Amino acid sequence: MRYRHSLGWLAFALSSSAIAQDHPRLLIQADDVPRLRHECGVEQLEGRDAGGFGAGAEAFRALRAYFTTRLSIGDDIGEIGALPGELAAAAFLHVIEPADSADIGRIRLLNNVLRQSLLLADDPLEHVIALDWCWDALEPETRQLFLDQIRERAAYLAASDSPADPQAFRTKLLTLAAVLAIDDNDVASPSWLVMRREALEAARKYFEVAFPAYIEMRGLVPGSPSAAADEELCIVLAIELADRLDPELGWKKFGPHVARLMEHYLLVGGVDASVTRQFLHDDAGEAPLTPVPAWRRMWPLTAQLLAARTRAPSAATMAFRVNSLAVRGGSEVDRLWRWARLALPSDAPLLDMSRIPAARNLDGAIVFRGAAEYGSPVIWVDSASFHLRRRQHFDAGNTLLRAFGADLLVDAGDNIRDEAVADKRGEQHLGDRDRGFEFEQFYNATIAHNCMLFQDPARAYHWEDHVYEPMGGQRPHEGPCEEFPRTLEDHDRRVARLLAFGAGPDVGYAALDLKSAYDDRTVESYTREYVYVLDRALIIIDRTLASKPRVTPAIVWNIPTQPTIGLAHLATAERLAGNADDAGVWDIGGSHWLRWTNAAASLWLKRLAPAEGRITVVGGPAREIEIQQGPFAGRKYRGGGPDTFERLISLSRFGSPRNAWYRLGGPTVLGSEVGRQKQWGRIEIEGSDRVRRNVFVTVLITDRAAVTREPEVAFEMDDDQLTINLDLDGRAALIRAPADLRIGGVVSFAARPTEPFRLPERVMPNPAWPTAK
Repeated sequence: MRYRHSLGWLAFALSSSAIAQDHPRLLIQADDVPRLRHECGVEQLEGRDAGGFGAGAEAFRALRAYFTTRLSIGDDIGEIGALPGELAAAAFLHVIEPADSADIGRIRLLNNVLRQSLLLADDPLEHVIALDWCWDALEPETRQLFLDQIRERAAYLAASDSPADPQAFRTKLLTLAAVLAIDDNDVASPSWLVMRREALEAARKYFEVAFPAYIEMRGLVPGSPSAAADEELCIVLAIELADRLDPELGWKKFGPHVARLMEHYLLVGGVDASVTRQFLHDDAGEAPLTPVPAWRRMWPLTAQLLAARTRAPSAATMAFRVNSLAVRGGSEVDRLWRWARLALPSDAPLLDMSRIPAARNLDGAIVFRGAAEYGSPVIWVDSASFHLRRRQHFDAGNTLLRAFGADLLVDAGDNIRDEAVADKRGEQHLGDRDRGFEFEQFYNATIAHNCMLFQDPARAYHWEDHVYEPMGGQRPHEGPCEEFPRTLEDHDRRVARLLAFGAGPDVGYAALDLKSAYDDRTVESYTREYVYVLDRALIIIDRTLASKPRVTPAIVWNIPTQPTIGLAHLATAERLAGNADDAGVWDIGGSHWLRWTNAAASLWLKRLAPAEGRITVVGGPAREIEIQQGPFAGRKYRGGGPDTFERLISLSRFGSPRNAWYRLGGPTVLGSEVGRQKQWGRIEIEGSDRVRRNVFVTVLITDRAAVTREPEVAFEMDDDQLTINLDLDGRAALIRAPADLRIGGVVSFAARPTEPFRLPERVMPNPAWPTAK
C-alpha cells in the first residue's frame, strides 16, 4: 500500500490514535484492570467495597493452576499450537498479575504461538486479543511477524458484507480488531498506518448503513440452527468492535436490538430435559440448544459478552448455563473459558424458566408454548422478513411443532448435499430418471415445509443454473443477500411482514403477510394467522387470493409417521397410488380427524374450511437404510427410493410427481442430526377448484399418544364470520374471526366469559417474562 501524504490523512492519524490508548484495548480496557484485579483477589481497590474483593478468586486460582500444569512440559510449550481459549486465558492472567513468577512461562507460550501461521489458529481473533493484552511483554519479533500476517490477509468491511456469510465476515473483523488494537503509538510503519486508516474508514461507513440494515432484516433468530453460533458470535463481536471505533456506533446503537439474541434457545429448550436440540429447519445438520456447540472458535464468549454489555436476562441466563456446563460438566480444558466470565462480569438477573410466556415475538420467528402438564408443546413459526443466507430455505410461514419432547410437524429433507455424492459412493436422484438430480432442490423447496403452495402451470423458474423442478412454491433466491440499503421497504429479498402479534392469558396470536414470498403474477394476496389457545390447540387461518382461477392453493403438512383417519388405518380410504399399506397416496373424503404419533406424543389435525377442498395423504414407507462404509458405518437414515412416496417433488394429483431420494455410501462429514428425525410423508389440503379466493381453517391439537378420544370442535362459517368452538378436557374457547380476507377477531373463554381477548390488528409488545427471585 502506498504511503499518502495529505492534511486529511494527518488529521485522521491524529484523531484515530485516540481510539486506542493504553493496552489492553479489546474486550477490556486499561481502566478496567484495577477493578478486575480487585475481583480476582489480587489487589484490593482502594475505596471499593471490600465485600467484592476476591469474588472471582476461585476461578482465577483455577486458571493459574491449569497453567502450572501446562507449563511443566518444557521449553517447547506452544510449538505445536494452543488449545481454544488458552491464549486468551494466559493473556488474561498476565493482565491481572504480570508480576507472578509463572508469567514468564505464559508469555513464552504466547510468543511461540503468535509466531505461527494464522492458518493453524482455531480462531485468529483470539490471537489478536492476546497480542493486545500482552503487547508490551511480547518480543518485538513476535509482534512484527504477527502484524505481517495481518497485512497479508487484510480485508475491509464493505456494504455487501454480513454475518450471514460468517467465514468471510470474520476475516474482515480480524483486520478491524487488529487496527483497533494496534495504533500508531505502537507501530510507526507508514504502511500499517495507511492500512489502519483505510480499515477504520471502511468500518465506519459499514456500521453507519449496512450493518443496521442487516440487524433489522435478520431479527433475533438464526437463518439455520447450524449457523446460529457463528452468526451470533459475529454479531456481538462486530458490535463490540464498532463500540471501540465509536461508542455511538456500538452497544448504545445496537444493544437494544440484539439484547434478546439468546432467547430462541431458552424458548425452545425450556426446562424439559428430554429436549436436546433446536427445531431442524433450513440447512440444519446440527441443531444445538446452546451458542456453544463446542469449546472453540470463541463461541463461549457470545452469551457472556452480550450479558455484560446489555444486562439482558436472557443473555445472562444462557451465560450462566454455559459457565455451569464448563465448571461441572466440562474437562479442565473447557474450564479455561472461565477467563470470559472473569473479564466480562454481569450482574443481570436470570429469567424464571418456570414462567415462560405463552407467545413470544423474536422478530424473525414467533414461538408459542403450552404448559408442562400438556407436554410443554412448542410451536415455531418462521416469520423471517427477508431471505438472507445461502441455503436458506423457501419456507416463509413454515410451522414446526413439538410436544412431550417429540417432533410432530417436521421439515422433509436432509442436509446431505456434499455427502451423497459419487466421490463418497453416494447418489441423488429423482424417481427412476436416468440423469442426475440435486436433492437440494427438494430440500430447499416450499413443498418440503409446512407452508402454502400455489400450483400455477404457467410458472417455471431456474435456480443455480438448473431448471427448478419443485412446483408451486415460493420464489427461489440464489446466494447470500448482498444489499443492505438504508431503506428496506421494496427490497427484493423480502418474504414476509408481521402484521399483528399479541398474547393474553391462555392465548397467543400472530398474523403474517406472506404475499412477497411468492410470484406476484400468481398470488395477489396471502395472509396466515395463528391462534393458540388452551395450551395445546393451534388454529391456522390462511386467506388466499390467487391472480387467476387456474391457480390452485394447497397447504402441505410434513409429518414424522403414517397417520390414521381418526383411529382407522389409511387402508379404509381410496388409494390413488401405491400397493402397500405403509406407502402410497390416499384420497381422504370429508372432514375427518387425522392423527399421528411420535414417541409419547400425538397430533390431531382437522381441516374445517374449505369444506369442498381435496385432502390427500402421501408418503411411506420411510424405511431405515444403514450406512455401510466410512466413519459413519452403522448409522441409519431414511433416504427413500425411486418408487417410494416420502418426498414427492410436487403435489400428488398434478401430473405424475417423482420422489426425491438419495443414498449415502461412505460419508465423511455428516451432521449429527442428519437422518435422525423421522419423516414419513405429508398431508395435502387443496383449496376450492377454479376459485380465486379461499379461506383455509385448520385446527391442530397436541395430546398424549395413549389418548385416543377425538377432540371436540364445532365449526360454522357464513359470508361474514367463521366460528370455532373448542372444548378440551373441560376447558372451552370460542374463536370468532372474519370470513373474508381481513385478519383479527375475538377469543373468549368459558372460564372468563366477560373477558374476551380481541385479536390485535397490529404488533403489540411482548408479554413480560419474569426474572427469578
